[in-house]
Amino acid sequence: MGFEQANTSVAYKQWDFAQADYNKAIERNPNYADAYYHRGLIFVLKEEFQKAITDGEKASQLYRQQGNEAGYQKAQELVNLIRHKMNTN
Repeated sequence: MGFEQANTSVAYKQWDFAQADYNKAIERNPNYADAYYHRGLIFVLKEEFQKAITDGEKASQLYRQQGNEAGYQKAQELVNLIRHKMNTN
């Protein structure tokens, strides 16, 4: 269980299962930036935008700490897109 199982759940559009599996991955490794990023995407799909921003910001922070500039940029773009969507609704 965890990240790989979550990705399988995403493939089948089982958002709640995917979220639960990303939660497990984060519990096992609280510094797992990809899990925060992907869980943030699930929150977007579920229209839980504030949670998505929180996860995007956490992923961004972790990516930067881990020296992953591409991941950092990706997470920042996610957060900015969500904020833009929230401001236009």
